[in-house]
Amino acid sequence: MLRLTCDPETMKQITLDTQDFTNNQEAMEEIAKSDYKSDFLGGQNHVALFAEAATKIDMSNASDYDKDMNEDIQTSMHKYFDGELTYEEALDEANERFLNSMFGSQAVSSTFGADSRTDVVSLPAVSKLYLNAAFTKSFREIV
Repeated sequence: MLRLTCDPETMKQITLDTQDFTNNQEAMEEIAKSDYKSDFLGGQNHVALFAEAATKIDMSNASDYDKDMNEDIQTSMHKYFDGELTYEEALDEANERFLNSMFGSQAVSSTFGADSRTDVVSLPAVSKLYLNAAFTKSFREIV
């Protein structure tokens, strides 16, 4: 597992084979500075673009909740893509999951009312806005 996730040569080969941008800065910089070209992208070196953008990622606002929120989004998106939920239902479910993981279901119920689970979704507008943007971005990446 260590070799698969951390070895620069392995990461470089994965990128050359699949055109994925892997998690090894050394390997990605080497490809970015090379004459690498993606046939699929008409000869573009997308690794160079991603490597430059990666240096600008600001992780100062990352929190312990980011992983939980990502998992909540993925769980609900699966149900949306499988046709079990509509887009709005999936958004609502992901938002409720996130609020429950952050505050606990008892805290959310007592704060917003025990019988108003659907109202919980409309109260934290920022959370719902983020989920909507994340769903839209995920959907565009898949299609």
